[in-house]
Amino acid sequence: MGRDKALLPFSQSPTLTEYQHDRLAPYFPNIYISCKSKEKFSFSASFILDNPNYHDSSPLIAIASLLEQLKEDAFFALSVDTPFIPAALFEKFLAYDSPIIVARCQGRTHPLCALYKKEVLPTIQKALKNHHYKIQTLFDTIPTTFVDIEDEEIFLNLNFPDDYENAKKRLQMVKHIVFFQLKNNTPQQAEEVKEKLLTMKENIEVLQDIEVGINFAQEERAYDIALITSFKNREDLNTYAKHPFHQNIITYMQSVSISSKVVDYKY
Repeated sequence: MGRDKALLPFSQSPTLTEYQHDRLAPYFPNIYISCKSKEKFSFSASFILDNPNYHDSSPLIAIASLLEQLKEDAFFALSVDTPFIPAALFEKFLAYDSPIIVARCQGRTHPLCALYKKEVLPTIQKALKNHHYKIQTLFDTIPTTFVDIEDEEIFLNLNFPDDYENAKKRLQMVKHIVFFQLKNNTPQQAEEVKEKLLTMKENIEVLQDIEVGINFAQEERAYDIALITSFKNREDLNTYAKHPFHQNIITYMQSVSISSKVVDYKY
């Protein structure tokens, strides 16, 4: 890359690190930034510095330092340069009880999209003492669960300038518009549907803006309700689509509507 990836401007954030921190903060009680030194960062956050007794540089050293210093019994690890991995992915890890739980996509493991429990610390410390720095070797000695993920695009890693430019293009804001034709199109029903749809505003964090309109056109081709939503990017739209609160709204809308049409576009 030729530049410090952690300090690259990204989306509306001054740095990629701040972007990752801020987008994940609503989903986790604590967000920690692992680094060798916090001097390069100009924002406030909870920083965990690499243990100075380890003289080399390795993700395994960062994991050991985190496990040594954190009060929590486990933590989710996510590399700063993978900005499209949704927080919801980590919910899948909670279904397993292994000391290490790692994402895997098309046969490739992602050690920095993983959960590490404190019980693995002695093994890591022993490996570091013997100058073994590859995370992959842990998986051969510690019971590890691999969670298979189908969507390869979420693992886009900003290794090269082209990756960075492509990632910025993916961050264009998105409009998601849905038109509904109601089973019982009365003013009372339309108003009830409008209020129901608007409840998403306070319950889905990635939703940037929402507007619901009740149609007054008398044309045969007209639909009864328009739902207009805005998102920072397509990844947030995907998160919205899978959000449990949105899933409940879908069930409700299926019960009160006969048909719907959708338009998504970047702006």
